[in-house]
Amino acid sequence: MSTFEQKILSTIETNQLMGSDQSAVIAVSGGPDSICLLHALCNLYDKLTATCVYIDHHLRPDESALEAKVVETHCLKRSIGFMSITVDVPAEAEATGDSIEACARRLRYNALEQVRSDVGADIIAVGHTADDQVEELLLRLIRGSGLKGLSGMGFKRGRVIRPLLEISRQEVLAYLDTHGHEFCHDSSNESVRFLRNRIRLELLPVLEQRFNPAIRSTILNTVNILKQEEEFISAESDRFYRSLVRECTNEKDPAGHHSISFATESLTTIPAALRRRLFERACWETGCRPDFQHIDTIDKLLAKPVSGTELHLPDGVRVVRQHDSLLFTKLTEDQGPRESVAYTIEIGQEIEGSGSYVIPVLNRQLDIWLSDSDPRDAQLMRIDRDTITFPILLRSTAPGDRFTPLGGPGSKKVARFLGDRKIPHHLRHLHPVLESDAAIICVLGLEIDERCRITETTTQQLHIRWVKP
Repeated sequence: MSTFEQKILSTIETNQLMGSDQSAVIAVSGGPDSICLLHALCNLYDKLTATCVYIDHHLRPDESALEAKVVETHCLKRSIGFMSITVDVPAEAEATGDSIEACARRLRYNALEQVRSDVGADIIAVGHTADDQVEELLLRLIRGSGLKGLSGMGFKRGRVIRPLLEISRQEVLAYLDTHGHEFCHDSSNESVRFLRNRIRLELLPVLEQRFNPAIRSTILNTVNILKQEEEFISAESDRFYRSLVRECTNEKDPAGHHSISFATESLTTIPAALRRRLFERACWETGCRPDFQHIDTIDKLLAKPVSGTELHLPDGVRVVRQHDSLLFTKLTEDQGPRESVAYTIEIGQEIEGSGSYVIPVLNRQLDIWLSDSDPRDAQLMRIDRDTITFPILLRSTAPGDRFTPLGGPGSKKVARFLGDRKIPHHLRHLHPVLESDAAIICVLGLEIDERCRITETTTQQLHIRWVKP
């Protein structure tokens, strides 16, 4: 056993990642990290029962066939099972509106878990290295993250393990060179279109050359410190949650949705950092993935003395400030935002889902909600939910903007439409547009696009209201 492999074994044993009698699905892309992972695990465990899985993301057809062949060759040498699976990332991105990176990650892990379940494996091994950890920390810092995110990738999450997380890419390449193991180069790793690649190719070299030659080890040390502090706060928040669970109810509301209720008096007596953790957990349990703004707005809702005030979150989750409690529940689809607490947003900002949004610069409020009803409201715009993809963009009109007004004969410039409606030039900024997939959904307060109209085949209506707060 080489010193390199001993280092990996130490990581595995220290973090209890896998046992010698466990079976594994090994994710192998053909790149250096995953090829290294495959051979290191085979060397460490003579009787390893493993299935190697190559995922074709439908993004690089000219390279994926060669990569799959290279991975299969390595598997034959090691006498372990090989599977090649194709997932359609571009189709997923188009259908969901999510980024290519997010869709690739989701489909990849779903496929790996499906294989693990099918073959009855105990774990899924992936080849993330210490360099990936550094890049991930910078990525999360740039995008914005709390302590949990800044504590980096864990050695183990569920059934997914990362045995190379303390190994540098330089060590990986040296190991492959020593043993003559062939690997592939992913051309997409050189594209600065992706933020992660820009961090690796542009930001990190500048930090090393101009600020700190040891920036990678400095970041890794910081991640370890943050990880320990995160583990402590997480344990404390779990303890507080369990103690408050005796004061809250987990029950089914009349519509059959999961609900959680906290006593407001108990929430106000605990530190804000722990309270935010409780809110986050309540959102997850009722079916919403919260962001910083969501949690911050819930905390402000707690401070409001007005009973019955509501906050509408994405995925139909509603938070209601009651007399002595804070209720998290699922919003039934025929309920619109009533006396909702609204997010403050700016022109040019994306909107993730249903809710109430205040735009201070225009003194306007935008309400969006799903509904099956057909109310008679002159201020209401109704569109077919299936014709748009969230997030949608709220933006000012731009020269050349075109859309097809409902019932109109064809496409028309937005500027001409506003003129036809006799909207004075100095008031036209009060009618921005909503956009989905680079196409205008509606001119707010005036008209929807013909392609979004309600038809006989419409299964879900999205209601949009543009009013003064």
